[in-house]
Amino acid sequence: MEVEHSQTEDETRRQIHSAKEQIALAAAGSHTAAHTIPVPSTSSSTTSASAGGSNRRPFIVKTVVKDGIKEVPQRFEQCEIEELVILIAGMLDRLIKHNDQIPLTQNSLTRFHSRAPPGISVQDYLLRITRFTNVEACCLLILLHYIDKITERLAAFTISSLTVHRFLIAGVACGSKALSDSFCTNGRYAKVGGVSLAEINLLEKEFLAAIDWRLTTSGTLLAQYYTSLVQSNPTFRLAEVEVNHPPNASSIDPDTLSSSGASRNGAAETDQGNIQEHS
Repeated sequence: MEVEHSQTEDETRRQIHSAKEQIALAAAGSHTAAHTIPVPSTSSSTTSASAGGSNRRPFIVKTVVKDGIKEVPQRFEQCEIEELVILIAGMLDRLIKHNDQIPLTQNSLTRFHSRAPPGISVQDYLLRITRFTNVEACCLLILLHYIDKITERLAAFTISSLTVHRFLIAGVACGSKALSDSFCTNGRYAKVGGVSLAEINLLEKEFLAAIDWRLTTSGTLLAQYYTSLVQSNPTFRLAEVEVNHPPNASSIDPDTLSSSGASRNGAAETDQGNIQEHS
């Protein structure tokens, strides 16, 4: 099993190496380019894909509530990850409500289908993923692009209460390997996602085949997804002014910035809140 797991991840890294170069070129010069958030090197469940990866982090702009409306930054990489999860989960919940009315046929079954809907909401599931992995904003937003592309290629496939959880964990695993210099091992993604290691390996293979290994897109398109999410949610709006530098930059403690990722990884090692596995 360990040999199979190693071969699967090695194959994935080789295939996405050129894809990572493509997105770096496409995003060059764009203010929406993806930034890498390094995973703490002390964690045994993370893998560095590039020894020369950048240590720069996008600064986060805190959400401001005005008249009961949450005002988020214009740039998606500056948005608090919890707010981004709320926006994405809200859109997915609306999509699921519609697609759950479509009758399920034998021909539409995929490895992403569970026997029954998992007992955790989409929002809580995404929050769990962001808490216990170093997923970046771009890796969350690109899930929407993956949904669009895969549903174009697989006409019978829909995001429903039976498919969304496995699709999300597979998408985050594949997207993080394509867009980030540092990412978690499949063992970590399996534990966080509530599936077995063998299952996450199979989900990864099916996901890559479904999207034809096209794991990247432009920063401009991700920015459009972000704007659309905000505009379609009546409880959010974009800030009128773009923030180009962190407030009180001189008072920011670099150790504080790096400790948040380390605490998430440390917590994942001891977390016992297992998700019920549905095969």
